[in-house]
Amino acid sequence: MAGIAGKLLRVKLGDKYIKCQADATATFTNTAVEEEDCKPDGSTLVTGGSWVNRDEAESQDWSLSVSSRVFLDALDGASVTQADLIAANIAGNLNFDVEFLTTPGQHNGENDLLISGNMFLSSISLNAVLTGKATTDIEFLGNGKPTQTVIPTA
Repeated sequence: MAGIAGKLLRVKLGDKYIKCQADATATFTNTAVEEEDCKPDGSTLVTGGSWVNRDEAESQDWSLSVSSRVFLDALDGASVTQADLIAANIAGNLNFDVEFLTTPGQHNGENDLLISGNMFLSSISLNAVLTGKATTDIEFLGNGKPTQTVIPTA
């Protein structure tokens, strides 16, 4: 199995891609319900610790982080730029319909993958490095359950 090159997985806000993505990471987190034991009442023999059982999730969450290599380039409205996200942040428009997806028609895989849902813009970091070009890191937090769709390419 050859797999799909990481550069072919991209992040889209609404109908526009984030400009010049360098990295994107989707994370799914589950917090387990753990029963807490009571202290011994004096009549119970304490023999040591016991293993924790995790059978169900107390909460589930998902997040998406994106790194972009451009800084305020291509302000033509064709892509989402740092300027767009900063303006949305200042205006308080922090919820976006987000897609993490393979780039259709750009690979030889048998399926395209689409993970989508509403997300909250948690942070934008503008990185002004000493050498090289400025970059941006963006963090989104999931609002509710995401949807996963596997789409056959043939």
